[in-house]
Amino acid sequence: MPAPFMRWEDGRDHGISQVYSDMTGWQELTEIVATAYKSLPENEKQNCTFYCQRNYGYAGAIHLYGDEHNLPEPVTFLESYVFWAPETIPGSPVIYVYYNSDEMQSLFNSISEVGAVNNPWFREKGVKVFLCSNPKTDVKKVYETSATIEKTKFQKQ
Repeated sequence: MPAPFMRWEDGRDHGISQVYSDMTGWQELTEIVATAYKSLPENEKQNCTFYCQRNYGYAGAIHLYGDEHNLPEPVTFLESYVFWAPETIPGSPVIYVYYNSDEMQSLFNSISEVGAVNNPWFREKGVKVFLCSNPKTDVKKVYETSATIEKTKFQKQ
């Protein structure tokens, strides 16, 4: 019988604890983000935003290990991370972290997959990093609207 800490919130027993699995791929994820960032010309680095879709763990990984690569702070609207999200972003490019780039398709003309975390022990195995550039629309305005909506959810009524 496995130890109780090997049972995850999905109710199944796994080979490692969920706490460890949650963080196992963090360095790898940050290295992929750093590769995307370092590929940019200096003027684009100054305007780049790291957007982590629906997962504060992705943002936490980049926040924790990003200093090693001189990375700017990541943004996500999930949970308490919304409180640290800036009111606005420079616009483009955006380094996007999620399993697919579907939500970026309407915003950018150019979306390229930079890499994916394939560590078998990482709970988020398969999460990808995309470099999004050449906006189809005013990405800054889209972000500002989303930030306002997400932050309003936490205001007293």
